[in-house]
Formats: sequence, C-alpha cells, structure tokens
Amino acid sequence: MANSAKSKKLVKRRGLRVNVNTSRRNFVKFAFCALPVIRLWAPVEIYAQGVNLDIPSMLRALLDILIPKDTTPSATELGVDRKILGKLERYKYYSVLVEKGCLWFEQQSMHIYKTPFLALQQAEQVKLMQQAEKSGLKDPQNNFFRALRQDAYTYYYSDPRSWEGLVYAGPPQPSGFPDFNQRPVVRAEKKT
Repeated sequence: MANSAKSKKLVKRRGLRVNVNTSRRNFVKFAFCALPVIRLWAPVEIYAQGVNLDIPSMLRALLDILIPKDTTPSATELGVDRKILGKLERYKYYSVLVEKGCLWFEQQSMHIYKTPFLALQQAEQVKLMQQAEKSGLKDPQNNFFRALRQDAYTYYYSDPRSWEGLVYAGPPQPSGFPDFNQRPVVRAEKKT
C-alpha cells in the first residue's frame, strides 16, 4: 500500500492538478497495449491517401538522382535498387519508411507541379530531393532521404564495378600486402 501511495504523484501542469501513476508495471502495460495500435496505424495512413505508388520505379528514379551515370555506372545499373527492394521485404519498418518517403515525393510533386513524380523532368525531381534533404531532421522525408542515401552509397561502393572511377584499387585482402617483407617507407618529418 505504501508503494502505491509513493508511485502516485500529484503533478501540476498549466494550473491543473493531474494524478499520475508512475509505476513500472503501468508503464509497461501502456507500452505493450499502445505498440500494436501504433504499428497498425502507420501503414494504413499511406493507403488511406488514395495514391497509387509505384515504389520500385520511384526508387529507381531517386537512386539515379543520387548516383547518376558518369564515368562509372549509375546506381540502378549496379543493382542497388534490387538490393534495397530486397531489404524492404526483410524489414517491415524500412518498408514503412520507404512507403512514406515515396508518398511524400508523390504528394509534393502533385502539390507543386500538378504532375506525378515519375512524369517530372529530372531537374524538378532534383529540386524535390533537395527539399527533402534540407527539411528538419525529425521530418519523415528527411529520414527517408538519409536512409536511402546511406543504403545507396553502401550498396553502390560495395560493388567492385563502382571503383573504376576512383583511385581506390580495392581492399588489400585476400591478396594481402605483397611488400610485407620490405622495410616501410619513411616519410619526411615536418619541422616544428
């Protein structure tokens, strides 16, 4: 009885007195009861908008904006889109993030340009990408942009075909260091 009296606190917020029960048991009960409700709500929000999203095509367009073809292949030429789509199937939270991010791009495209994202010119798509990048760190479009950029660079540069345009010759293993038996090269020390 003494424990329950200690766990109940009288909190004064904005002139109101509120009884708050701060026991660990009640917190855990609330967390486990609220978790399924929050989890079920997130995907429903996307489909309630009535927008038909072609996520694989949108991902290909976004990835080729992030890593376009130049002297090295583009992101989609190295299969980065397929790797990210595979990750969508394995991780539900990532799937929800990508769906919300693609929905944001589609909604912004319709709001600003009155055209679906995939029908925009590349310059307009780049502007939307920059808008997502510059948004606040807590905004879902920024979270999507950062996750997509991180995964795109990780999958892209893990493919040896992307190293052609770089000075990087690849990891030292499994070949090892062929000059291991030679004395290391000493660099000239700077005078202080």
